Amino acid sequence: MFIFLISRLWTHSNLNEATHLNLDKFIGGVSMRNLEQLMEMGRNHHVVDDLHESLVTKDNIERLRDIPILFIQGEDNAIYDLQATKDSFDILREQLNMSQYERVTFEGRGHLDCWMSPGSFGDVYSRVEQHAEKTIAAQHLMGRE
Repeated sequence: MFIFLISRLWTHSNLNEATHLNLDKFIGGVSMRNLEQLMEMGRNHHVVDDLHESLVTKDNIERLRDIPILFIQGEDNAIYDLQATKDSFDILREQLNMSQYERVTFEGRGHLDCWMSPGSFGDVYSRVEQHAEKTIAAQHLMGRE
């Protein structure tokens, strides 16, 4: 199961040779307990705590109020379903009625190659930078430095 999961973490055609040669350095040292819990959350489509209780509660969602969140996902992500992240995004916006939540998907990208592919710096990282700058500017205007 572990080997199958690892091979689905990226779209190999998006990685250059140097990245391929160093993949073992990116995923080494993962706790098996943590990995099992992540896989359980993926299979069951909800976040759980260490007792396997759902963390998706009205109170926990409320705790995210006023925290700007940018959801980033590759459209070819085989690990996390696109609909699941859209549902999470929609729940936050509906329950908290906040416009500060954003979601962006990247065409032709898988799970980790969103961050690891040669073009990431031009689209993914620049999008994160825009979100960070907007968040910092909003915090500054509100006097929350």
